[in-house]
Amino acid sequence: MRNCKKHLKNWIVIICLISACSGPSNKNNAGQPEELTIFVAASLTDVVTTLADSIEKNLNTKLKLNLASSGTLARQLKEGMTCDIYFSASKRWMDYVAEKELIDTLTRITPMQNQLVLIAPESMEEVPMAITTLPEVLNTRLSLGDPAHVPAGKYAVEALQSMGIYDQLKDRLLPAKDVGSALMVVEVGEADFGVVYKTDALKSGKVKVAAVFPDSAHLPIVYHTAIMKESEKKKTAQKVMNYLTGEKSRATWIHYGFTPAQ
Repeated sequence: MRNCKKHLKNWIVIICLISACSGPSNKNNAGQPEELTIFVAASLTDVVTTLADSIEKNLNTKLKLNLASSGTLARQLKEGMTCDIYFSASKRWMDYVAEKELIDTLTRITPMQNQLVLIAPESMEEVPMAITTLPEVLNTRLSLGDPAHVPAGKYAVEALQSMGIYDQLKDRLLPAKDVGSALMVVEVGEADFGVVYKTDALKSGKVKVAAVFPDSAHLPIVYHTAIMKESEKKKTAQKVMNYLTGEKSRATWIHYGFTPAQ
């Protein structure tokens, strides 16, 4: 009997020690936000940055954002950079990473779309033009994203070709590393006109929309997103992607000029 009491006392001591050591540690771990890496097309910077704070608060997940052109991000993924979710402004580049078997194709969706616009400096007093008259009124160079890897630039070239004015403008194009840089060139007055997304034009107080390209002049500007095949946090990534593209975030997307994809 005495031995049984002794063993019971020892077990009680061990259990108490385990509880004392493990209790606070588990509580701290549960309180720490999980970190998720997201590769985001540059034209989505404002909307995703805004939603990142809400996601950290509501899902206890901190987003680590890598912001660049869709093509640059796709190449980084091919080179093996770690990522959980990829947001592309181009079907071409999402198809590229899919062909490399880098994404979980079952998670791929197209949540939002955009428009292409011609911009001019806000200080320009008159902008009496149709896009087809651009070769006649362009006194400097035309700023746009580099069509080799920036979707906005590719859409721009496609639209200019469709409207029959590309050949007159091709020697006067000023390619930029991403759509934000193309916008900045017009903001600082280094170019009279630029071609950017509607959402980029709306967020700037230094440019105005001179004209809107007809949707028929280029392929639909639809954003694509997917979870990476090698992500070690797929369950969390799915929750984050659902939040980013769901009803709770729709008003934020619309605020920045995006519209739900058809």
